[in-house]
Amino acid sequence: MRTRLSCHRFACVVVLASGLMVQAADPPKGPTSLVKLSGPPVEMRLGDGSTVRMTFTQPNIELVTKYGRLTIPAAEIRRVEFGFRYPEGAEAKIGELIARLGDGNFKKRETASVELLAFREMAYPALKSAMKSSDAETAKRASELVAKLEDKLPPEKLKFRDFDQIVAIDFTARGKIEAKTLLGHTPYFGEVKLEIAELRSLRSVAFGGETTVQIDSTKHLDAVHSEWLDTEVELGGDTPLEIVASGRVGLHRDGGAEYMCGPKGHPSYSNGTHLAGALLGRLGNSGEIFVIGEKYNGVPKGSGRLFIRMAHSQWPGLATGSYKVVITPNPLK
Repeated sequence: MRTRLSCHRFACVVVLASGLMVQAADPPKGPTSLVKLSGPPVEMRLGDGSTVRMTFTQPNIELVTKYGRLTIPAAEIRRVEFGFRYPEGAEAKIGELIARLGDGNFKKRETASVELLAFREMAYPALKSAMKSSDAETAKRASELVAKLEDKLPPEKLKFRDFDQIVAIDFTARGKIEAKTLLGHTPYFGEVKLEIAELRSLRSVAFGGETTVQIDSTKHLDAVHSEWLDTEVELGGDTPLEIVASGRVGLHRDGGAEYMCGPKGHPSYSNGTHLAGALLGRLGNSGEIFVIGEKYNGVPKGSGRLFIRMAHSQWPGLATGSYKVVITPNPLK
């Protein structure tokens, strides 16, 4: 129990009974401090996978880029992907524990290993660096812990970006949000303050959080070498989803028009499970595969990143063409 508490001690939000990690902001001090519920409705996804629906009550987000400081109005923000940050105090604690991996005392080394595992993905970047330590014991234990984390956690949990990305109405910008918190209002908890270190993404519900990707048949249709395309769209276990796909692919580049098909797949060719060329989806690395086709409206099973690919054909490596795929979580009615 001591190890679990030492990890959560550095979390910068309060875990409420609902499982949502939020911290109540300071209470209003008189009529001039009352919250104005005029901001856009947004969905915040936290590091533990939970989400917070709220009204965004600050007028803008400031992003420091290589070309200068941008002030982006909240009403024009479609999506924010937050870069990796340590919660307050966690970086120093993780550094201290890694230093103890090479301690002369066996018990201290063992305790440090257990506590580092309790930090889960937060410890991963530092452990990766520690694998190159000149101290043999530190490098060995860091390698073992990295292997355990990679075995225990899904790959998407271990992917870290070192910048923040804001997708607005007219442009996408990368940089660093210097603010430590974002302000909002929820009907259940009132005024809340979310620590950016605990956030993974912000999605405007007003815009439906639309994301557009291109999927190429040369990479995502071949039965032997095809890959699932990571759309980077994160979904909870009960998120309504709309996907609209368009475009044409050729199952055989030398076969002419009779081998062409759209996202529904080719009606004359099948791989035994799906029509060849049909657009498929799944959530996470091991989620249940579902057919998207030209248009999907529903709630897919599971949770995690949305991955897509095309159903393979009997002519591996000979496909051409691509589909344009527009993904909208929580589509507006």
